[in-house]
Amino acid sequence: MDSRSTIQAHWNREPNSRIVFLSYQWLSWHRHGPNATQFEAMRQAVARYAESMELTVSEVYVWLDVLSIPQHHKGVQLLAVNSLYTYASSADALLIVAPDSVHAETGQVANLQTYKSRVWTRMEQIAHLTAHDLGSMLISSETGLEPVTEQWVRDVVRLFDGEMTCCRLNHHGKDICDKETLVVPLLGVWFVLRSWMDQKPTGEDNLEAPKGAQLVYRLMRDQMDTVFPPTFQFNTKAGIEERELFGSLIEHLESHLQVLMSDSDMALRTEEVLRPHGASLRSCVSNEHEEDADVIQM
Repeated sequence: MDSRSTIQAHWNREPNSRIVFLSYQWLSWHRHGPNATQFEAMRQAVARYAESMELTVSEVYVWLDVLSIPQHHKGVQLLAVNSLYTYASSADALLIVAPDSVHAETGQVANLQTYKSRVWTRMEQIAHLTAHDLGSMLISSETGLEPVTEQWVRDVVRLFDGEMTCCRLNHHGKDICDKETLVVPLLGVWFVLRSWMDQKPTGEDNLEAPKGAQLVYRLMRDQMDTVFPPTFQFNTKAGIEERELFGSLIEHLESHLQVLMSDSDMALRTEEVLRPHGASLRSCVSNEHEEDADVIQM
């Protein structure tokens, strides 16, 4: 399933099936994907989710980064990162898999708290929650699956307070920080949130943001400078360089939104763009005529 239209077609064929997004912390600098402990925890998490939904495991489809995002072609990989909102918002649930383990190179303990501290996993959670309720983001543990709390989300939205491997390694052999690659996806999330919250109904149906989106919006709005820092420190062995991150992009986005929402025709188009996200793709499968969809970069 590599596009919205194929996801819709899949749900038409298998309306009872579910797609889960497996979110986890990479525990090696050289080996991509889950280690043996994490893989077994993923198997258990998917089985528990299937049981909770009264499904067979074969009815649960999995999104896993190392399989679903190109890992070798950097250009295509960046396109996939920019599509993170599409990936995460299209999944029915995000399963947080963070069993006790160790990092292969550092030997440091890895667990739920270290998972929560990672910038990449925070971005995945923000993207998913923007299109869902808290109940669809589940922490897998030895005792079962538990939904995240509002306090958990409060920490997660402070995206750039988290940790990144490239920063830890002083950006050895890299000209840019991974933080810079997340500017576009996070701006996209904020655009969707702001558009929802300011939307003036232009048709018969009210367009209401999911509860998760409302929560993320409120938490982001209350700490804008932290969530969207204008600059950041790019560290190397030679020293620290202050670089622009969001700069004045938020101000430009706000100006663009004001123009967009002041034009009734543009507002109507925006409502149509937002509707599949707000209602979830699953609710669109009953439409008699499916619209052309943007390709999810795989």
